[in-house]
Amino acid sequence: MDWQEWSELLSEVIEKIMAQYQPDILIPAMNGGLVPAGIIAARLNIKDVRPVSIGRKGEDRYFIYPDMGYVRDITDKRILIVEDDVPTGKSIRMLKAHLFIRQAKAVKVACVFKATGLKDIDFFAREMPAASFPEYPWKITNLGDRK
Repeated sequence: MDWQEWSELLSEVIEKIMAQYQPDILIPAMNGGLVPAGIIAARLNIKDVRPVSIGRKGEDRYFIYPDMGYVRDITDKRILIVEDDVPTGKSIRMLKAHLFIRQAKAVKVACVFKATGLKDIDFFAREMPAASFPEYPWKITNLGDRK
């Protein structure tokens, strides 16, 4: 996938977000969420961006950064989690639950690609089998364990 095609798909996602949601804070899931979050932040004029990194070992998910997932005070804030793709939804579900425990007012999820059948992704451009996700200009897809 080249930058032009990816950029057009991300623009579709951004238009959906602009029509339906005004987040206070963007939380990109690293590393894949950093590039789309930067573009979304610029287009929506959001200055508060707080990245997280989630590790995985088999079915287990855990915070790598920040320690214990502490993203400062988010009480009564509307959050947008940003990823490039969501193959299983496990990391997103963990992060979303964590943000609600920390008193977020609303939490929505945006990505360019989501795996077929995932229900808890709010804004996306394409749904397809995770094995069909493309390679991106900035990274190689890694569906295995990550530390």
